[in-house]
Amino acid sequence: MKKIISIFVIISTAVLMVGCGENQGEFPEINENEEVFMTTEELENVLTSIENQTQSLDTMLLSMNLDISVIEEYMDIWTFTKIAENTADINIQSKTYISLSDDIKKVQIISKNVIDGLIKSTDFEDSSLNEEQRVTGTFDTYFTDQYLYYNADLKGGSMFIDNGKYQMNVAITQSIWDDFFVNTDDTFDGFTNIDFNALAHIDNKKMLNALYASEMIKVYQNKNKTTIVLDTKKNDLLDHAYQLLNGMYDTSAWTTSDFNNHKINNFEIPLDMFEFIESKIAFVIEDNQITKIGCQVYAYIMDNGVKIEISGTFVFDMLVDMPKMPNDLDEYELTEIPLNLF
Repeated sequence: MKKIISIFVIISTAVLMVGCGENQGEFPEINENEEVFMTTEELENVLTSIENQTQSLDTMLLSMNLDISVIEEYMDIWTFTKIAENTADINIQSKTYISLSDDIKKVQIISKNVIDGLIKSTDFEDSSLNEEQRVTGTFDTYFTDQYLYYNADLKGGSMFIDNGKYQMNVAITQSIWDDFFVNTDDTFDGFTNIDFNALAHIDNKKMLNALYASEMIKVYQNKNKTTIVLDTKKNDLLDHAYQLLNGMYDTSAWTTSDFNNHKINNFEIPLDMFEFIESKIAFVIEDNQITKIGCQVYAYIMDNGVKIEISGTFVFDMLVDMPKMPNDLDEYELTEIPLNLF
């Protein structure tokens, strides 16, 4: 069963995809003067003409800038004043190149990551109990010839991972890769209920009509470039749940109870963990190919006194050139547990 709605399916799917074009790493530029009206039939034709299968085997680039903030507060049950708190502020910036193939021997990944994190424990009654740890530096990973490598240079990160250059001593076999990549639809249907094709859930008239009616979708055109923007918020999804369900399912025989049950299972329960969530996703289409995907997301979560804020920009550039692998991978030290995080 498809969860929440196509828009949030796309968020999840986009993180699994990577993507090229002009201004690599930048969110697609949106010029409001270029907004156009397309009928659902016209937009459906644009979406169904995309050559997804061939693009999934091209080299792609993911650029990410992600901020995560966590605050856990401890209150005095008698005075209702805050007596202590734990906080974590983490920023991750990365560029990841991925070259996929049905043949695991041809798969390559290069990921360059910069990490800046500050973890603090503060006691407002006894400062001697205060603790602070900062983790900064780089963490680069490589995958080639069936093996995973990493090069870590993190200050303050020894409790999480060993610094240095390491190679995982177990290869990814073709059968493992077949289960994960070649049989992608089955893998993700069973694990997260999503499809690999990011636009698969909105390229039908009923869904497009629902998105137009709820004003969650806009289209921009400049010469041969079409940009589709999906802009959603938690309240919008809940307010227009019935319209969106009409786009997701054949509801011709549904009762009021059916609509209510599907709204609860597809919208209310998955979205209940968020106090607020908003996403803007822009797809750039040129010559029947997606050339760029940009995703901006902000989420605010409250859970048992823990506040979590997540904000980030993800940019997926298609059809990029794969950089060269480091020439010293054969010197990386073998390790049974390459990531002590796990």
